[in-house]
Amino acid sequence: GDVAKGNGDPKLAQFGTTITPNAHKLANTFGLMDNFYDEGTLSADGHNWLKREELELPDGTKATCLVLNPVIDDRGMFADRAEARLWLTDDARRIPVQIRTKYPWGTVTLRLEKMAVPKA
Repeated sequence: GDVAKGNGDPKLAQFGTTITPNAHKLANTFGLMDNFYDEGTLSADGHNWLKREELELPDGTKATCLVLNPVIDDRGMFADRAEARLWLTDDARRIPVQIRTKYPWGTVTLRLEKMAVPKA
């Protein structure tokens, strides 16, 4: 990770301090769970990380996206049986680009339609 008192590699941090400032503040104030290992097939919330795929963003650029199967509940859009897919940009921004889920009556796809870079 990118917390200075840890022994991580900042280049490997998935969610840097600009994305998760509160979590970084907690780690710097209280404690750091460094060298805490898990088997890695699922995230802490139970999401299956499936693959990487290139998608076009609304501004016309192409971005490599992480594709995951978010399983949050046993009913609704993110139920295991819904075969939901979520595409997030594979960079520090983790922009949700597309969500797709299947129902017995059809498939619903939600796609990022417009984006603007916030002014500093």
